[in-house]
Amino acid sequence: MSDLNPFSIYSPAHFLVWKIFSPENWFHSFISLDLGLISLLTHALVAYNRSDQN
Repeated sequence: MSDLNPFSIYSPAHFLVWKIFSPENWFHSFISLDLGLISLLTHALVAYNRSDQN
């Protein structure tokens, strides 16, 4: 498993590149991207709600 990039955990760009060039992991990468987008939207909504209250 030499294509396992430890930096993919820490860098979204490296993670994306690693997943895009791993066709056998496309389905898993779509799930990971969905989770990432959901968490990003959640953080954005929380920040927006906090700034709205102040």
